[in-house]
Amino acid sequence: MLFLAGRNDEARPSTLAEYQRVIPGSKLVILDKSAHVGFVTETKRYVKEVREFLRAIDRR
Repeated sequence: MLFLAGRNDEARPSTLAEYQRVIPGSKLVILDKSAHVGFVTETKRYVKEVREFLRAIDRR
């Protein structure tokens, strides 16, 4: 599972970090310049992180 959160997201990065710790194989990415719509404010990085995560799953 991939958790993507903005530094100032409603879903706090600290909360998502707790979920990430208990889900094996999961990854947490914090988008530093974003709030709740990181796919809009940091589109390139968002897409990059999703692609990398999916590629890693394909390699498993």
